[in-house]
Amino acid sequence: MQFPMSEEQIKEVKSGFYKIRKIPNVVGASDGTLIPIINPIENEEAYICRKGFHVLNVQAVVNH
Repeated sequence: MQFPMSEEQIKEVKSGFYKIRKIPNVVGASDGTLIPIINPIENEEAYICRKGFHVLNVQAVVNH
């Protein structure tokens, strides 16, 4: 993953997001989700989410 560095790259990414959703001045998007898993054998407590079940926390970062 590489953040756009030049003015040209930044304009290209902003344009891509604008074409998709008509949102101006966006150069990246980030979101996360919890993926339920079977209780792990080791470090079980490390996988318990705030809702009380076992998960993997997955985050995605994208450009257009």
